[in-house]
Amino acid sequence: AEAGGAAVAGGAVPAAGGAGASRRDFALVGVRGFWRALFLRVDAARQADDPGALGTRHPSAVMPAARVLWDWLALGAEHSDLRGGFNSAFFATDGPGLTSRDQAELSAAPPALAGWRNTVRASRARFAAAPARTTVSDLTGLLAGRLYLGHELAAAAERPHAWAGKLDVNYFLGAAAVRAGVGDGRKSVASAEASVAATPSADLRGEVTARRAFDGAATSFAASLAKTTDAAVFSLSADARAAGPWSVMLEASTSVGREPRRGAWLVSAKPLAAGGAVSARVFLDADGNGVFDPGEAPLPGVALKLNAVVSAEKSGDDGVVFVPRLSPGAPVDLAVALETVEDPLIQPERPGVRFYPRAGKTFRLDVPLIVTGEVDGTVRRRGVPAGGVKVRALAPDGAVAREVRTQSDGFYVLDRLPAGRVYRLEADGGDAPSAATIPREGGYVSGRDFALP
Repeated sequence: AEAGGAAVAGGAVPAAGGAGASRRDFALVGVRGFWRALFLRVDAARQADDPGALGTRHPSAVMPAARVLWDWLALGAEHSDLRGGFNSAFFATDGPGLTSRDQAELSAAPPALAGWRNTVRASRARFAAAPARTTVSDLTGLLAGRLYLGHELAAAAERPHAWAGKLDVNYFLGAAAVRAGVGDGRKSVASAEASVAATPSADLRGEVTARRAFDGAATSFAASLAKTTDAAVFSLSADARAAGPWSVMLEASTSVGREPRRGAWLVSAKPLAAGGAVSARVFLDADGNGVFDPGEAPLPGVALKLNAVVSAEKSGDDGVVFVPRLSPGAPVDLAVALETVEDPLIQPERPGVRFYPRAGKTFRLDVPLIVTGEVDGTVRRRGVPAGGVKVRALAPDGAVAREVRTQSDGFYVLDRLPAGRVYRLEADGGDAPSAATIPREGGYVSGRDFALP
């Protein structure tokens, strides 16, 4: 689950009827969670009482929402219930006097059209002293290299029909990005805006925006700064109109999750519920049965390779590695990062495993490692080193445990042989097979040479 909170202060907000000004303070808290392919969100806000407005006691808002993910499609629904004259910048686009709003949307991002995404949205807004308003909008985005183009077109269903659009152009420059937007109405360009965003470090981001509305000759400015720590994200944002109202928002958000094997709770700045996770227990499999049995030793300090990328997380004293925030639905090939295993003779019992993360779910598995040994030697044909000759080690049951070809100088190495066994060594076309014993603690057996006729 994720949780967030915000504290907002505003000033010079015109009061009802346009006489004077008032200040409105409110706080907002939200909870988010995943269950299978269902995403749930509930936000609640409480506004400070306005002593200058009769009958406006305890203004509040509740905003539940749900979204279902299916492959590259997403279907969402949202309801907003505003009571006691609650008003904030969150609902400025619908106008004053809003009492409730219902919204549904369908999003599509087909893999065949890489970088393209489209969303169709329908909303119904109700007001205390004005007719209800129904709006249908279409949002399209296209990412091509460093350039992102976005367009939004909204139309009102009631008469007189009206529509408005907005075109955004974004260009990314490494740690910075610039954006320009133009809003259009029925007859002419209605507004224009520009912004610059910078990310000087991985945990700090800032943005400044200026906007000009031509129909009302109004200019507004906005700025935001976000700081990310290990446990939370803190952001400060402000916006103001020239000689008009202003607002300031301080927001904090965090994510809480539970590691199922240890039962330990985790706190993270990045969302946990939106992605999948893996909990892998790395241990030394003494009896080679692939199961963590009582008395077997967990291996600390071992990292995993997820799709060939070494995880930053390493196993603790209990051998458990927990890696969150995996993309749901995308296959993950998991293996042990051998460079993090101190003893080179300790090797994975199997090469790896593939699994598919699911949102809000933790994939649990045991990763057995075993003690191994190596056998080496040289193959010669009539006294000359023979390259390309197959040499194999047979387990006690006759199965081929390892097979390699000799190098050009006739040298071979049979590695990753489970320890504590006696192996029979054979070479194609060679003389009588020989035997090699790998002790239980592992080790190296050298000088197992073959002479070919």
